Amino acid sequence: MVIILQLLFNGIATGAIYSLIALGLVMILRALDLINFAHGDLVMVGGFLAITLNVSLGLPFPLAFFAAVLSVGALGLLIERLCIRTIKGTSLMNVITSTIGVGLILQTWGLVIYGGEAIRLPHPVGEEFLNVFGLKIVPQQLIIISVTLVLMLVLQAFFYLTRLGTAMRAVMNDRETASLMGINVQFMTVLTFGISIALGGAAGVLVAPMTFVTFNMGIIVIKAFAALILGGMFSFGGAIVGGVLLGVFENFVRGFVSSAYGDTLIYTLIILVLILKPEGLFATK
Repeated sequence: MVIILQLLFNGIATGAIYSLIALGLVMILRALDLINFAHGDLVMVGGFLAITLNVSLGLPFPLAFFAAVLSVGALGLLIERLCIRTIKGTSLMNVITSTIGVGLILQTWGLVIYGGEAIRLPHPVGEEFLNVFGLKIVPQQLIIISVTLVLMLVLQAFFYLTRLGTAMRAVMNDRETASLMGINVQFMTVLTFGISIALGGAAGVLVAPMTFVTFNMGIIVIKAFAALILGGMFSFGGAIVGGVLLGVFENFVRGFVSSAYGDTLIYTLIILVLILKPEGLFATK
């Protein structure tokens, strides 16, 4: 029983990271009808920036976290302005190619500045396990779950309790109708893109003490895509639940079967979902 609870907890912590990344992907998809293939590499940027701010510059982890997240969000705004908006009127393939190119540039940036060796951000509150009813819990896992929960609640409150958030939801639901209602669609789209990228940066900072940060760690976005498919491509709730379910499933597979088959069984599950329920578990569109 303890083993099951341990794997469940580990899965929730892992899934929280997938959920943050997938949530950002959903926001971009609904606001721009676009899959951002550079999203995972911006997660990597968040991790490397946190290492620079915390280790090299000596900023406390909370300050490094906020500074890294804001910096990644600002970088997202720059990418939207230079690499997406300027060519969005041409063809979808051009925009997709542009995001792939941005991802490769960011990977090269990471390799040149930080090298090919993996780097880990020091644990902000220590690495010693907490023993809670027989469960071995790394304090960073509690930070990941709690910060993810807070970010999602804040985002939910922003969407439903503020005029700006309501306008943003309107644009994500129907850009043409939102424009007819006098909403600045362009501004809302840019803001949505920046927030979604910032969420990816937050995921990169949170996971950096648990795993090593490398120039090619952006591959984690594949898991986020899988969570997106599992939950439903256009569903915020689906992205969150899909990420957690994927994290739990992955940890149970690695715990009871073999880590060698982890990814194989994950993508087998996704294929089954696509066959049996192509719109995902929580489709809204």
